[in-house]
Amino acid sequence: MLRAKLEASELRHEVKELRSVVAQYQRELKESNTLLLKQRLPPRPHTNSTEKQLIAAGQYWKCAGGEDCPLKRLTPGGVFDQSLYIIDHDLPWSASGKHVGNRRALCVWCESVKTRREVAEGRHRPASSGEESEEG
Repeated sequence: MLRAKLEASELRHEVKELRSVVAQYQRELKESNTLLLKQRLPPRPHTNSTEKQLIAAGQYWKCAGGEDCPLKRLTPGGVFDQSLYIIDHDLPWSASGKHVGNRRALCVWCESVKTRREVAEGRHRPASSGEESEEG
């Protein structure tokens, strides 16, 4: 009987040690998760209409798309007006995290083709409800 009590006491001690180890791992995991969440990309900054116009004007109101751009066939040089362009990231924002210097004006058709290509290649992350739209 004494031996059983001694074994039970040892087992209780081991369980207590295991619980403290598990509690320590839980604290470390919580700390790691907190650090990981801080390393995520910040919310996408808002691009106001003045910035959008400056980007488009910097391109002389021409689509930055490739030679397949229908505007380049329809208008001299592919020039668009304010209703026919979207400000888009050159490299996907979700991959680069860069906003400044990573934007260009595309016509609606070229932006649609680029986005569909990125979706097909798995490189496009759609804007969540907390992120601003880039439409011009």
